[in-house]
Amino acid sequence: MSKRNTLEKLEALRGIPEVDSGFSNKRACLSWAAKVEPLLNFNRLYKAEFSVSLSMLNSGFSPENHMNELITTLEKGIEQLKHELESEAPPDPIKLTSPMGDYVHQDRIKELKSVTSRSFDLSKLIQFCNELNASRTSANVYTIIMLCRAIIDHVPPIFGVNNFNEVANNYSGTRSFKKSMEHLNNSSRNIADQHLHTQVRSSETLPTLTQVDFSNDVDVLLSEIVRILR
Repeated sequence: MSKRNTLEKLEALRGIPEVDSGFSNKRACLSWAAKVEPLLNFNRLYKAEFSVSLSMLNSGFSPENHMNELITTLEKGIEQLKHELESEAPPDPIKLTSPMGDYVHQDRIKELKSVTSRSFDLSKLIQFCNELNASRTSANVYTIIMLCRAIIDHVPPIFGVNNFNEVANNYSGTRSFKKSMEHLNNSSRNIADQHLHTQVRSSETLPTLTQVDFSNDVDVLLSEIVRILR
């Protein structure tokens, strides 16, 4: 019998009203004690104490005192089991905001929300960002891949071009911006193609959060969007 089951049975026996109010007769009391005694096998000392008190009670010596001794021993057993179960229980996990922090920094999302543009509605882009953060929190790596693809397919009109290849190659931004966009365009697409367009195989290796972490390049992209539209 497990410790938890033993504890539950002992607590149920301790909770019988007659234990405190008094049993109607000696036989009922001895029947109760006979159920308790074998449950104390997990502690030899408590088992011995209970057996001695039960023997004295059965012999008729100071029945009230020995009944109190039985109850005390039973309660000590209950407390020991509670302590052991609490010690064995794993600590409650600390739920972090996300395993590696937000994919899109909250300050960047606030900047996007503050943008007012007559030409472009950023509500869908902002939702992509929020869902990226939720996906990182839940370690939904495939969702992260798809959302990154969705973002780079969504934003080219803001840069005055038709697709993200043109953002990476033709947009008149800084040299460092172009390098980040080239990495975002090439690496994220390759990884996405590898995982999203591969048919089922006899053996698979799942991507990790590290593999789908393009958060730095995504932030560079978003910061340029904020700069353009402000």
